[in-house]
Amino acid sequence: MAALYFFFLNLLVFAFKYVAGDLLPKIAYIYMGIAGTVIVIISLGYVLRKRYLKKLSRMKTWLDLHVLTGSFGSFLIFVHSEFHFRALLPSLTLIAMQLVVISGVIGRYLISHLSKRISQEKALAAKAPKAHPNEVAAAGARSARDEEDDLMVMVFSVSVMKHWKLVHVQLTAALTILIVLHVISELYYRGLRL
Repeated sequence: MAALYFFFLNLLVFAFKYVAGDLLPKIAYIYMGIAGTVIVIISLGYVLRKRYLKKLSRMKTWLDLHVLTGSFGSFLIFVHSEFHFRALLPSLTLIAMQLVVISGVIGRYLISHLSKRISQEKALAAKAPKAHPNEVAAAGARSARDEEDDLMVMVFSVSVMKHWKLVHVQLTAALTILIVLHVISELYYRGLRL
């Protein structure tokens, strides 16, 4: 799923570059990089909401906004890059951004899958008859072993989710450092001309 998202994002950027590439002045690409970076920074509102503003709207709304702004900001930054990999720092920054986007797509899938699974298990538990386990098994219902297997899958899923989050946060931290270095180097080598 992440590969498909990444493929279509790159296809969209390539199509944009092919159609509008010569029509836009160079400065437009610089402004797209600035706008994309600002939009990606706005996407971090999700983290602020999660940690500090717990009563401000629903988490799902903030997560959807995080995904939308992260995707759109990344699109603008892809266009900003113009598919050039001439310098090391901008190339590393773009690769780090792609890794953050891919890990974000994977995380969104994991969150969705885990949420559905937990909802299904809660619904099954609420409907479960209050009979003896042997009576339940005789009636063709799921056995205790099946329930235990499902519980193990959910425990594993939660563990995977924790590891994914650690990877996503570390990649985001690396991306932040690379963006700052990229901006500083561009300002240094190009001057403050925009």
